[in-house]
Amino acid sequence: MKKLLIALSALIVLLPSRLLAWGRTGHHLVAEIAFTYLDDATKQKVLHYLNGMTIEDASTWMDELRGNTQYPNMSTWHYINIEKGQSFDPASTGNVVTELARVVNELKTAKGLTDEQIRVDLLIIFHLCGDISQPLHDGYGEDRGGNSIQVSFLGTPSNLHSVWDSKIIENKKITIEDCLNQKNNVDAPRKFDPRAWMEEGRAFLPIVYDIKDQQIGQDYIDRAQPVIERQILLGGDRLALVLKEVMAGMPDQAAAVK
Repeated sequence: MKKLLIALSALIVLLPSRLLAWGRTGHHLVAEIAFTYLDDATKQKVLHYLNGMTIEDASTWMDELRGNTQYPNMSTWHYINIEKGQSFDPASTGNVVTELARVVNELKTAKGLTDEQIRVDLLIIFHLCGDISQPLHDGYGEDRGGNSIQVSFLGTPSNLHSVWDSKIIENKKITIEDCLNQKNNVDAPRKFDPRAWMEEGRAFLPIVYDIKDQQIGQDYIDRAQPVIERQILLGGDRLALVLKEVMAGMPDQAAAVK
């Protein structure tokens, strides 16, 4: 029995965590930052279609769907694989770039959507605007976005993807104020452009992979912290931009309740 438990523990460590980006705290921060940029009318519309769900829960909804057979095609939507030396294929489908574009276009152009269809599309947008801002979700398939790279995080076994998802955020206790303090280092998005957002995330991969002897020490954490804060802030900026665009054509909720 003891050997079985050890084997199961090892298996859990090796299981793919590719569906997760930023972890719960990071995704919550993206949603909270977005709401700091929204006008009251847009906030009311979003909350109406979320139908009682908090923005924090909305931001992690896609991660809670693992194993849910109702949405079997979403597992690859969280990321995109582009190997070193290759470029984005506009004909590709089922990745964070193309699915974010598809869902936003559906909300902006499709007519006759039910409130539930709008809710699901919003939940996807909440999550993918966070995912696309995490550099390892714009990474390489050969190492499964860093999941296959085993590291020691301050002496504790982990993998590179998990380090960027949550461990640095937890270690540095990153807050919404920390992320907002990166405003001077960030140009707010002027238009919806998921391909450009993905490429901007990939530009940080040299920093992500700058590891010596598989050791993640405090120096690495300190270098990574401002990148993570910046990218979470950008995720919130991008989410706010998208929510404003897709909610612009929806009925005003303040007027609707009168």
